[in-house]
Amino acid sequence: MDGPVVVGVDDAPGMPYAVDWAAAEAVRTGRPLRLVHAAMWRRDGREEPPAPGAPEPPGAAGDPSAERLLRDAGDRARRAAPGVPVSAEAVVGEPEDALVRESETAALLVTAPHDHGPLVSLLLGSVSPGVAERSSCPVALVRAPLPPAGPDGPAVGGQAVAGSAASGQAVAGSAVPGPVAPGPVVLGVGGRSGGDAAGRYAHEQARARGCSLLAVRAWRAPPPDVTYDAATSGDWTLAFQSRAEDRVDEAVARAAAGRPEVPVRRVTAEGSAHQVLVDAARGAQLLVVGVPRRRGTVSIQLGRVTPALLHDVPCPVVFVPPSR
Repeated sequence: MDGPVVVGVDDAPGMPYAVDWAAAEAVRTGRPLRLVHAAMWRRDGREEPPAPGAPEPPGAAGDPSAERLLRDAGDRARRAAPGVPVSAEAVVGEPEDALVRESETAALLVTAPHDHGPLVSLLLGSVSPGVAERSSCPVALVRAPLPPAGPDGPAVGGQAVAGSAASGQAVAGSAVPGPVAPGPVVLGVGGRSGGDAAGRYAHEQARARGCSLLAVRAWRAPPPDVTYDAATSGDWTLAFQSRAEDRVDEAVARAAAGRPEVPVRRVTAEGSAHQVLVDAARGAQLLVVGVPRRRGTVSIQLGRVTPALLHDVPCPVVFVPPSR
């Protein structure tokens, strides 16, 4: 999709890292950077949006906090990416609605979490999970770096994953973030609904970053009936593992179709989808998951993992909607 990289700017502690990461993406993709701050604020002091058909007030200009946030973010972005065009705007309205509107013309929407609290702040900063579900473009969640993993790197389901413990995010004092070592782009492989777009995005990100693609799927076999003998139980487990492997192979093939080759590694692991995702993301530059359109919830594709668990993921996470 054509359009800028858009950052939803607020006072989240991880916002400097989100701005740096977005600036690096703008450099990588040759796109302009747009900074947006949305709040329920008007010149006349009212805290509700204008009535339908009423003229929109001229932005949130005059709000000192909005001006400061945008000025600081703009200064940081220009230092990080001197050659990238940077624009900034304060808009009036609910942050979620404002960012969803921005997504209609954006190539990528970037935001930062506020803390490790409830789902609303964990998933998409100060806006609700509805942004990920309603967005027309990929939505990146970028947080401040977590402590690195051990020296041997992560393991998924007992299998070591190539790459270092670096998360692919900015480190303190750096202008443009980048991985300390070439960790992979991780694709969480789940159901087919919305999965093709996520697979293509992950494949393109791996190609652009010059790294490998790690396609991961969790699986679990239900407990066998008590009448099963050991041999039957083993066959039952192998059937679920084989089904997971087939799904990963299919996802990789569809993601790579008609595109330049990138190194690919496939991992299927028995266990909780949450832990498999977190383990795979240690050492990764990026975690990519699909977001099928489902009313009333954000359904992430890696098995049945819930968005609230993503606060454990140490690298940036991109939620990719189905292709329009």
